[in-house]
Amino acid sequence: MMRCILHIGTEKTGTTALQAALSSQRTYLSSNGVWYAKTPGDFNCRSLAAAFTRLGSRDDYILKFGLTEPEKFAEWRRKLLDEIRQEITTARDRCNSYILSSEHFSSKVMRDADVTDLAEYLRSEFEDIRVVCYLRRQDLMATSRINEGLRAGFPQRWFPNVANGGALPPLYDYQALIKRWSVAFGESAIKLRIFERSELAGGSVIADFAETQLGLPLNQTESNNSNVALSHTAQIALMMFNQAMGLEPRLHVEKH
Repeated sequence: MMRCILHIGTEKTGTTALQAALSSQRTYLSSNGVWYAKTPGDFNCRSLAAAFTRLGSRDDYILKFGLTEPEKFAEWRRKLLDEIRQEITTARDRCNSYILSSEHFSSKVMRDADVTDLAEYLRSEFEDIRVVCYLRRQDLMATSRINEGLRAGFPQRWFPNVANGGALPPLYDYQALIKRWSVAFGESAIKLRIFERSELAGGSVIADFAETQLGLPLNQTESNNSNVALSHTAQIALMMFNQAMGLEPRLHVEKH
């Protein structure tokens, strides 16, 4: 029986590094009974997350590929899900674990009904599903997103508005996130990990995922210096530059 390991992020928890390690070591993983999904995205299973995102939600993937018309979206979705089923059938002949990874599962698939639909789709192929979710302290995630926004050309630094006890924005509401996925997949399927070096096995998300989910070592990929946090001074300087140049933020569409 093949198990599905569904890695849902969250954002800013080393997902890019983990996906790079998994995608670059497919042959090694396959020889050890682990299949890293390729059909929904060579690097990141972005298309599968988009397939379970509510049409009309302004999802950047759907916009990029012109899938905003219901009939076109439905046909694309049907074809994608069928192709993933075919890949699962192929993987089942040689592997005991099948990995799907995208931080967009947690940040884009936001409605209870959509998560339930994803669960039902996966249950039609797997009896054993494990949902792996890394959680980062919300203030640190907000800072990381600000760094990314400034690098993308945004002229302001936006912090989540939680003044006067206001509700957390959905992206930062971990309680709602955990409830949404627990209801759909069952509490026992949810595997939460804390994204802090002291809490991660081996001190990194790659080593932690390899040890706790795969039971296999993974080579560590080189760190991406572009993700190094900007200092406060650098943030201000870049914000002023963006404002002066009148830069338009790039459309944040994944390359995978």
